[in-house]
Amino acid sequence: MDQKTQASPQARDLSLSISDIGSRLRVLEERYANLRKKTQITDQNLIETEKGMMKELEELNQQVMDLKHGLFEINEKITTMLGELSNCVKEYDFNVYAKYIELWEPANFITKNEVGRKDL
Repeated sequence: MDQKTQASPQARDLSLSISDIGSRLRVLEERYANLRKKTQITDQNLIETEKGMMKELEELNQQVMDLKHGLFEINEKITTMLGELSNCVKEYDFNVYAKYIELWEPANFITKNEVGRKDL
């Protein structure tokens, strides 16, 4: 019986150690499973956030392209206006022509009909 009583505490210690290791292993497995779930959720959120950001980036790129197109049109119109303005009479030239017209007084010119009449 000495061997049984000695074997029994060793077996009991071994059984307790195995049981303790088993419970620790279950705790570690639960922690690992929780970490895996958290990692999976984080990955899903990251993918959704990336998709949203890509969509916003595409929208911003489209807006930038629209702005560039609008600026190009405005630039063309300004260039056309400047071309038209270069064809306009300058104020100095206009004043010169106005003085000549005042000097000649075209309202007092004779018409063809008046030249044909002899009573003038």
